[in-house]
Formats: sequence, structure tokens, C-alpha cells
Amino acid sequence: MGPDRPTATPLATSLATRLAAALGLLALLTLLGASVACRPQPSADLDAATKADAEAEPVLRGQQAPVIAEPPTDAQIRAQGPLLEWDAADLDHVRTLESLDDGEPRYRVDYDREHPWLGAALPQVTIVVFTDYQCPYCSRWEQTVRELLTRYPDRLRVVYRQFPLAFHKQAEPAARAALAAHAQGRFPDMHARLFDNQRQLTRADLERHAADLGLDVQRFQADLDAPWLADRVQADMAFGQSRGARGTPMSFINGRPLSGAQPIDAAEELVLEELRRAEQLLGSGVPPEWLWVTFMAAAKDEAWSQARARSNPPKPGPDTRQVVATAKLTPRRGAAKKGQRAKDPAKVELVMCGDFDCPFCKRSTATLTALEARYGSDLAVFFRHFPLPMHKDARPAHRAAIAADNQGQLWAMFELLYAEPKQRSQAELEAMAKQLQLDMKRFRKDMADPDTDARIDADIKTCSGLGVSGTPTFFINGRLLSGAQPEASFATVIDEELAGKGPPPAKP
Repeated sequence: MGPDRPTATPLATSLATRLAAALGLLALLTLLGASVACRPQPSADLDAATKADAEAEPVLRGQQAPVIAEPPTDAQIRAQGPLLEWDAADLDHVRTLESLDDGEPRYRVDYDREHPWLGAALPQVTIVVFTDYQCPYCSRWEQTVRELLTRYPDRLRVVYRQFPLAFHKQAEPAARAALAAHAQGRFPDMHARLFDNQRQLTRADLERHAADLGLDVQRFQADLDAPWLADRVQADMAFGQSRGARGTPMSFINGRPLSGAQPIDAAEELVLEELRRAEQLLGSGVPPEWLWVTFMAAAKDEAWSQARARSNPPKPGPDTRQVVATAKLTPRRGAAKKGQRAKDPAKVELVMCGDFDCPFCKRSTATLTALEARYGSDLAVFFRHFPLPMHKDARPAHRAAIAADNQGQLWAMFELLYAEPKQRSQAELEAMAKQLQLDMKRFRKDMADPDTDARIDADIKTCSGLGVSGTPTFFINGRLLSGAQPEASFATVIDEELAGKGPPPAKP
């Protein structure tokens, strides 16, 4: 048991007595019509202001809380739903869970009563999702979530925390719109509408969505611009980052991480495992409203990515080899040598994770050209998209490259984009497409297609998973070489690969 584990004693006589300190005061005061300003703090003290906080009268120091003579009844407690204060968990319950868990780690990704949720009022399994309304993968994951809620309506709850990514410019306003609708009790409707209309997320679109849903538009507009609501979004993002979330969707099923838009089979398998664990806890005497706090009290209070890194630390570099997939990428190759066919498999594959607005990437293009001339068709060069957040105009260039790739002109567009780093407007990118004699109607359609952004996001995720954090980063048969290195540095690694030397093959 770690130092942050709960030290609460077991139930003495009844559930009602056990909850008097943790939740009873709030429940009974609500019944009596009183108002209190005490809410549980989520993990990492990342609580955010709510609208009620902004409008509440200040509480003077020295005021004493009223004494409540009787604890709430079990029925009143259950009407509140699950307990959320993990530090009030029963230590015996936690030990029972630890004896049942098979070593699969859980992480303390909790929530408070202000967070919107869908599904069961008293769940056995809770999924906390960090989401982005402009992310195509989140939209895909949402379809899976809806199906899971249909299959387990009385046992599954899905809680939403906002995690708008910086390169999705309309995602943060959309997150605020969802929470503004939540303030009027209409989160489920706005949540579904935003995902069903990912291309309609401008301010005017958001206000139109609110009107179409019958919200109080004037109140919606005021909340959309309110600092308390923006703070709420930022608090979700800060908490997600503290728990290792870097992209979306990122989900935690009873604290167990599930990254990306996983297929329904993979997600349901984990949900079923957690349902079985919940049933075991219920069978051991854990009350249903105590399940969530038991899972959270037994969880690690740290970022899941940090724990994973400790258990399997990456060692990227030219002396180690990783699996770097190229099957779906478009290669560029040098001329075939004497006695060699151009279509023979290349002996060396070089994958570049690059950013079209990175000056160091531009410098590396000359090195790539020299390497192709030097090694001919023994070398195949591939490109993965890795636009950095600091380069605000890079993403349109990557969209243009993918649109050109769809017409067999990736590498021609690659050269134009690096040759003209200041030309990033739609008109300038279309001028490049016309120069390459592309089908302009298809080019424009592909530029605007959400699948194009999805391909970029997929490449970012792939490169990040290989340890990439900056550009350019290269992988030579899976051996990492970082930065705009001189030709000789590449040649050393390539020559070793051609000679059959170097580190052993990577394990898939």
C-alpha cells in the first residue's frame, strides 16, 4: 500500500453511518433546502470553478457549519448515485480488489459531480473519456461508445472530460458549447449534435445548434464567453495531461487505459472484464455505490504513460531497432543500378517524420536527394506527417501533400512545399496543385475531407509512439537518427544495413 492510500476504517454498523462524514451532509442539506459551498476535490487538486461558484456569496472564515442530528437514509444515499470521493473508500474493499486484480494497472482518473455523463445512474463500470469534438477518431470512438451504452444501459456510465487539441481550432469553442448546454441540462443533445456535425463548429454554427435544440440562446451565449466555463475546459486538459493524455480519444475504463478509437470488440472485452470484477466485489459485500471509489482508491496516482515508460523504457537510437511500418506509404527511390530491376524490394527503408514548415526538414531534403543518387534503388524513402503545433500553417501543407498523394504526386508536392515554405494559403496550395496538373475538383475535396486530417493524426500518433518529439526524425530500417544530420551520418548506418550488420531485428 502506498502513502496515498486511504486510511478510513471499515463500516461500523451500517452504510448510512459510514457515509455521514463523506456525503451525508450534502445529501441531507439538499433535502432541507439549504445551500453549502463544499464540493469534493478531484485528484491532483485540478478542480475548476463552476458557474455556481462564480455566483455564490463569499463564505466568511470562522462560520460554523450546522450540526446535523441524523445521517441520511440508504435510499437518499443511493439517489445521489455512486460515491466519487475515493479517499473515503473502505480499506477492506480496496484490499479485496487488490487480491482480485491480476496485475493489470489502474490509474486514478476520476471526475466530480460537475462533469457530464451518459448511461447508468449507479454503474458498475465507468469510462472516463478525454475527447475533442473536431477529432475524426473521437467521432469514430463515439459510435463505439454509443453501442456499448446500448448493450449495457444499466451497468455502464461514460463520463466526458474535454481535451481539445491545439491544432483543431474549433475544438475548444465546441468544448465550451457542450458545457454551456450541460449548464442547461442538455449535454447529451449538444454532445451528439457536435459529433454529428464536425464541419459545422463555427461560432454561428454553435449558436444555431443551441437554437435548434431549444436552449435559452441568450444564456448559452453568455455561458459560452464566461471565464468559469473556459476554466473548466482548461482544468480538464490539465488533468488529462497530468494523467498522460497526449492525443484523443483517450479513455480509462475503471481506471484502465485504452488509447485511440479501438474497435468495439477490443473495448467490449475490457468492459466485460471490469463487469466481472465488479460482480466479484459485489459478491464480497461491497455496496454498489462504493464500487467506483474502490476502483479509484486501488489505482495508481500517476500518469499511465510514465508508468508504462518505467516498465518498458524505450531506447531509440542508431544502435537499437524498432518496428517501423511502411506498407501503406508511398516510396521514393533512386534509379536502378546495373543488373537490378527498379521494382526489386529495397534493401534499406528510410522513413522521415517531417514537418513542411520546419527549416531543418527543408535542409534535409538535399541530403535525401544525395542519398538516393548514391544508393539507387537499394534505398527507398518514405514520409510520415508530423506537423509541429508551433508551426501554425504547417497542417494545410500536409493536407495538400495527402491530396496530391491521392493522385500519385506526393513527392512532387513534397518538393514544391519545401521549396516554397511561405506559400500556405488555399490559393497558393491550389496553384501548386495546378502546376502538377492535378484534378482540382478532387484536390479541393480531399483537402477538406476529415479523413485527410485523420491520416495526419495517425502519422503523428505513429511517430510519437516511436519516440519522435521533434523534426526531422529518421528511421533507417528501424534505427533512429534525429535531426538534420550530414550525409555521412546516414551513410554510416545505411552501409551497415547493406553489409548485414547493425542491431538485431526488432520484435513486433
